Amino acid sequence: MKKTISLILLATLATSCYKDLGNYDYDFDSLNEIREVEFSPKTFIGAQGETVELQQPLSEDATRRIEVNLSQTKFSDLDNLDFTWFVSRTEGKETITDTLHTKGYLDVFLTAGKPSQYKVRLKIYDKSTTIAKYFALVVNTRPVFKNSLFVLHGNTMGTIKLGNIEELPTGTNVTTDAFKYIYPNDNKEPFGNAIGLGYSAYYNMMSRKESHNLCAFKVDGTADIYDPFGLTPKFHPNYVLPPESEDPFIFSRMIATGEASQLRDYKCILSRDGRIYVAKTYLCFYQPAGITPPDDTYKVTAATITGSHFVMWDAQKERFLMLRKDDAFPYDEKNARNAQLSNQIINARVDFTSLGQSLSPRGKKALYAYNGYRDNYDEAHPFFIFKDDSNNFFIYELTPTNGGGSGKDDKGDKGKDNNDTSEDKPQFTITGKRLQHLPEDLSPSTLAYNSWFSTNYIFYAKGGSVFRYNTSNGDTEEIYVAPEGYKVSVMKFRTEDSGLFVADLGRILSIGINKDDEGAVAEIKLTTAADVDQAFTPRFYNKAEDGSKFGTIRDLQFAHIYFYKSPN
Repeated sequence: MKKTISLILLATLATSCYKDLGNYDYDFDSLNEIREVEFSPKTFIGAQGETVELQQPLSEDATRRIEVNLSQTKFSDLDNLDFTWFVSRTEGKETITDTLHTKGYLDVFLTAGKPSQYKVRLKIYDKSTTIAKYFALVVNTRPVFKNSLFVLHGNTMGTIKLGNIEELPTGTNVTTDAFKYIYPNDNKEPFGNAIGLGYSAYYNMMSRKESHNLCAFKVDGTADIYDPFGLTPKFHPNYVLPPESEDPFIFSRMIATGEASQLRDYKCILSRDGRIYVAKTYLCFYQPAGITPPDDTYKVTAATITGSHFVMWDAQKERFLMLRKDDAFPYDEKNARNAQLSNQIINARVDFTSLGQSLSPRGKKALYAYNGYRDNYDEAHPFFIFKDDSNNFFIYELTPTNGGGSGKDDKGDKGKDNNDTSEDKPQFTITGKRLQHLPEDLSPSTLAYNSWFSTNYIFYAKGGSVFRYNTSNGDTEEIYVAPEGYKVSVMKFRTEDSGLFVADLGRILSIGINKDDEGAVAEIKLTTAADVDQAFTPRFYNKAEDGSKFGTIRDLQFAHIYFYKSPN
């Protein structure tokens, strides 16, 4: 009892001696604060978090420096700070970690011609406050030609070259001969007979790695495939096109739609003699299993890809054809050539009667086709642009019936129990109208559509100008004018992929222009409303750093990494 009373008395005495003064002042303003910590080169958010990229050396090993730039409230130098770097790298199956102490910089060793990666944790300790800040980043080498524009140019077959335009943090590197830039002592001319380019970037489910592939189609009916970031040959000579004992497949153009991020990207290529080869994701193309009936023939001059079908125009018999996409496309990238397709091309049985003779596509030439979607790929309709002998242009929209061309891929028509495709049943209805104000010399290479924009908008070139054209009302808006004397030869958006990881690449239009035997490349960017984006500085390139100039521009192809940018 006495012990309890004593404790109470002590507590009372302690509280009676305490006086609450209020208005506490700990003077935090006198403490130093580290602010605005940045790295040079600048970081970006990549697949592995905050990332620094350093240019991969081509011929000799090199050391590159990463610097920390920061400001402090009480100090103008770094004497009060300790920088500790914990740097990890993988050699074989072993992870090696080094601890380094510097005054605000990190030197990293880069091996020539090989990718390097360092995982870095940085501790910045302020001796004046005993407070530490921590940062984590990944240091990767940037391979040559990453996220760059390839330019196929030259004046005569046998002398064609592959150029490149690469925008770097330090400026733009332009070369008219990308192969010679990488391999200065190699006398081969691997692109000398190239006539067209193709590209595909995707995630390889087998290797669990990103895969980037640049294809060069050649005039002899063969094709080569490369890792674009260093122009290293990939796979085998018959990977892109199957071997042909007769009648080589001479490339005309490539069509691509869908989303690589969802493994729902499909492609097809047309030959100059009207054949069509098809592919899913990989740049490994297959001849369809046949056509129904088996002795039928066709000549495809325009094609597009819907949610469930390849849809095409047969100029030989003046009809629309279709091919289901739900076929045995491979998942093994390396051995993709071994796949065997089973679906056959069929007559879409489109009835032109309602159009009347003057509006019917019969007797006209199909120039271009696209799948008119922006938000709903699966339910989009194919559109075809035709031209008659009097240089009048027409557009046709195909609307699927029970069996034609809509619906998700890999769930296509499989007979009467699922979207009946019996030969006597029309797969589409058709509507059409005449288009006004289009130039007489319009060609597939000077027409473009991209799903970034309203389905009413297409883009075309006339002379040295590029126009946005509204197919709904005929309104035309000039969006680019080349320097005097130049004429547009080809134009492509940087990507046709509508997936998650390509950011706004589909809004940048690459334009090849020619003046006599000299070529140049221009680029503009559009807003989502298809107006010129004034915040983007237009590009124009006609020569390399060494003074060499582009020849006639024949094709353009932007090569981006699969994970170009996080959707967040």
